[in-house]
Amino acid sequence: MGMDEMIKSFPSQILEQHEALKDLSFNLDNFLNIDNIVIAGMGGSAISGDIIKLLLRDDIKYPINIIRDYNCSMLYKSNSTLFIIS
Repeated sequence: MGMDEMIKSFPSQILEQHEALKDLSFNLDNFLNIDNIVIAGMGGSAISGDIIKLLLRDDIKYPINIIRDYNCSMLYKSNSTLFIIS
């Protein structure tokens, strides 16, 4: 599949994944003691973090920060940070 087909199929990919995962549920409070979530990624990996942040904005009580850089600021270094590297 070429890049143009991949881009054109992006909306259907999101719908397929939503359908596949819609019944999945978990509560971060049950197994983590966190205060914030950081997603580090470049390019498309950072965009996926933006999508997660947008989709969860009304359903999650933790702030979600996206880092689009090789330097992962020490501001986020904490035992209570869920740090996701994509």
